[in-house]
Amino acid sequence: MGSTGRSPWTGFARLLLGTRAGRTILRLVPSDGGIELLASVRPAAALELVSQLAARRPGDPVWLARKGDLLLASGRHGEAFEMYRQYLPEHPGDRKRLRAVVACGVQGGLEAQVRELLETVAQQHPDRPDARNYLGVLHLVKGELDQAEAVWQELLAEDPRYGPARANMGIIYHFRGRFAQAILEFKLAMELDAEFGHISRGNLGNAYYLLGRYEEAREVLEGLVRQHPDYAEARLILARALAAVGAVEEAIALLETVRRRMRPEYALAVDTSLAEDLALLARLYLQRGDLEDAETACRQSLAEGPDTLEALTLLGQICLARGKPQEAVDPLEKAASLSSGEPRGDLIHRQLALAYYHVGRVAEATEAFRKAGSSPMESLGEDDPDPARVAARLEELYRRLDAEGESTQTLLEVGRLLTAQGRVREAVASLSRAVALAPEWAEAHYELGKAYYLNLENDRAVVEFNRALEKDPALARAHTGLGLVAMVRGRPAEAAAQLRIAQAMDPDDPVHRVNLATLARWTGQYDEAAGILDEVLRENPSCRPALLERQRLHEAREKSGVGVRP
Repeated sequence: MGSTGRSPWTGFARLLLGTRAGRTILRLVPSDGGIELLASVRPAAALELVSQLAARRPGDPVWLARKGDLLLASGRHGEAFEMYRQYLPEHPGDRKRLRAVVACGVQGGLEAQVRELLETVAQQHPDRPDARNYLGVLHLVKGELDQAEAVWQELLAEDPRYGPARANMGIIYHFRGRFAQAILEFKLAMELDAEFGHISRGNLGNAYYLLGRYEEAREVLEGLVRQHPDYAEARLILARALAAVGAVEEAIALLETVRRRMRPEYALAVDTSLAEDLALLARLYLQRGDLEDAETACRQSLAEGPDTLEALTLLGQICLARGKPQEAVDPLEKAASLSSGEPRGDLIHRQLALAYYHVGRVAEATEAFRKAGSSPMESLGEDDPDPARVAARLEELYRRLDAEGESTQTLLEVGRLLTAQGRVREAVASLSRAVALAPEWAEAHYELGKAYYLNLENDRAVVEFNRALEKDPALARAHTGLGLVAMVRGRPAEAAAQLRIAQAMDPDDPVHRVNLATLARWTGQYDEAAGILDEVLRENPSCRPALLERQRLHEAREKSGVGVRP
C-alpha cells in the first residue's frame, strides 16, 4: 500500500521544471498539468508565470482562475478572492473554484464578501444550483447546521438527483448521529456525481472508520487510493483504519508517504491536519518500540502545529521514557498551559509533576500535583464524587468481581470510578470489557469514549462517541464528547455544531451552554462567552461549571489585555 501509483514521467517532469529550460518550455506551451507540476516544486515561479499569462491574455478568464488558485495556496486570500470574484459570474458551474472561494472566506475571514458573491452568482444563474450549494457549505463550516440543511433540502426538492446536495446531506446526517442515512446519501452521491464522486467515497470510508467498521472502511479506501493515489486525506484515513486493526507496519508505510505533502487544498469532511497525522505516526512508532523515530515524528508534528496537544504530551512521555526528563519539561509545561480549564489538564499536570520531580524541581512538582488534584468528571458536567467514597466503592466492586465474576454494570461502574480518580488507562481496560460484554449498550461506548478522550486518544474517542450515537441517537453527552474533541483539535465550527446539538437535545442541563461559552473563550469571543455565562448564572447562581468558566474567562481577558468586565 506504500506505492503512490504515479507515473515515472511525473518525477522526471518535476525535475525538468525545476530548471530554467523547463520553465521556458512551459512559458511557450502552457498547460494545466505543467503549471500544477511547477507549483509542486517552485510555487513562486508558477505564480509569476501565471500572472504573466493572465496579463498577456486579459480576455481569457481561465488564467484568472489559475492565478486565484496559486494565490490561495500561498495564503494571499484577499487577492485570490478578487480573482474568483471576476471569474465566477461567467463560470457558475466551476465547482473547484466555488470550493476555493469558500476556502478564501473561511481561511481569510472574508465570509461576508464570499456570501455576497455566491448570492450574486446564484441570482444571475438561477438554473445552475452550484453557487447555492456552496452557500450551504459556507453555513456548514460556520457550524450553522440548520441553515445549511435548509439550503440542501431545497436543492433536492428541485432535483433529487443533484449529487453534491446528496453528499452534503450525508455530512449533516453524520453530524446529527443518523449514520444509516449518512451512509445512504454518500453512496447515492458516488453514483450521481461523476466529477466529485471520489470525495463522497472518501466520506463513506471516513464514516465507516468513525463508526469503528474498520474492515469496511479499509475496503472502500484501498480501492479509492488505488484509483486516486494523490488523494492524501483518503490515504490518511486508511492509515488510521489499518492502525485500528493492528496493521501497524502498513499504517506507518502509508503515513510516511504523506509526511512531506504540500498544504492540502480546502477539504470539508475529512481530517487534513498534518500535525495530527504526524502525532499518530509518532504513537505508532512508540507502539512498535521505535522511541527515536517516535520522538522525531513528534517534533515534526510540532513544527507543523506548535499547539498540537497530543504531540506535546506524547513528546513529554517519550523524553521521560528515554531518560531525558529535562527535555520533557518544556512540552509538558506548554501542554499543561494549553489544557488549562479542560478535563485532560489534570492528567497532563500529573505527567508534568513527574518530570519536575525527576529534574529536582520538588516545589514545582508539588504544585503540579496540587493542580492535578481535581477530578475530570466535573469538567465534563458530571458530579465530582468524594475521593474517600470512590476508593471505598472501588474496593467493594473489586470484591464483587472476585466473588461473582464479570458483569457489564459492575465493569462500567469500575471504569467510571477509575476515571474519576484519574486512572484513565485502567479505566479503559475495564470499560473495554464492559463494551465487549454489551456491544449494543450506548452508555458503555460513551464512557469508553470519555476515557479515551481523557487519555489523549482522540481517534478512538471519536469512534466510541459515534458508536454510542449509533446505538442511541438521543444521547446528548456523546455529542458533547464529539464537540470537546473537535475543540481541542482546533475545529471550532465542528465543535459548535456538536455542542449545539447536545444543547437542543438536553436544554435543561446548563453544562451545554457552559461548553459553548468555553468554545467562545477559546476562539477569542469574550463578550459572547460572558453573555452566555451571565444567562446561565441568572438562572442558576450556584452552577459550579459556570462559575469556574467565568473565572477562566476573567483570566483569559487579563492575559489578552482585553478589558475585564466587573
